[in-house]
Amino acid sequence: MSEEQPFEALLYSYTVDYSKPYFLAKKFKLFPTDSSLVGLSPSSVVDGQIEIFDSKSTSGQNIAVSAGLEGSCMAFSGKASMAVSAEDKSDIQTMRISARVRAAKFTATFSSKLALNPHQFLEQGVVEAKTRTPGASRG
Repeated sequence: MSEEQPFEALLYSYTVDYSKPYFLAKKFKLFPTDSSLVGLSPSSVVDGQIEIFDSKSTSGQNIAVSAGLEGSCMAFSGKASMAVSAEDKSDIQTMRISARVRAAKFTATFSSKLALNPHQFLEQGVVEAKTRTPGASRG
């Protein structure tokens, strides 16, 4: 089995499949593998996009406790008090950088005969599947 050429990607139908790279899986072949049906033209293009997302959140907590004691006995009196406070503050900053680079070496397009008359080039299995009537026996 030979390695598939890049232009052959145009010859298939695709379905969404979240387990595959780019979330696409080949469903079935629509057109025969014939390089004369597809035109390739050089298209050296590279572009990129960088997105930066950041967020900052602050949270704080303040706790204070105080206690006092006071007493007296005849000519003597006493008083004691105590206060404790604690403060906690945290700053959290998160950042995400997403980079996407896209490169293309060729642009593949259908030839004019395929683009204008695709029904003439469909694989036989596709034609049979599309013309089969529901409920008809397969034989």
